[in-house]
Amino acid sequence: MKRRTLGRLTVLALLAAVLIAWYALDLGAYLSFDALNANKARLQGFVAEHPAPSVGLFVAAYVAVTAFSLPVATAMSLLSGALFGRWFGTLWVDIAATTGATLA
Repeated sequence: MKRRTLGRLTVLALLAAVLIAWYALDLGAYLSFDALNANKARLQGFVAEHPAPSVGLFVAAYVAVTAFSLPVATAMSLLSGALFGRWFGTLWVDIAATTGATLA
């Protein structure tokens, strides 16, 4: 089997595994508007205590959501504004969305 074909099959298998895990474990429920609103104060406290790791985790998660086209980008975009403020939230979403779209 050619190396290029093996690489494509690996990416396809990774995509399938992520999508199966997403729906089998109902991970979208943790990123629903209700779940985010219920944990808003806790998340804001974590961001205030750990700003750099929070940005890194958020950007990594948003890149993955965008790259795999998972249906929670709207909730995460609104969450970024709530956690990092309007301007920094917009900056992190723009960076992560561009990176995720490039990977997709």
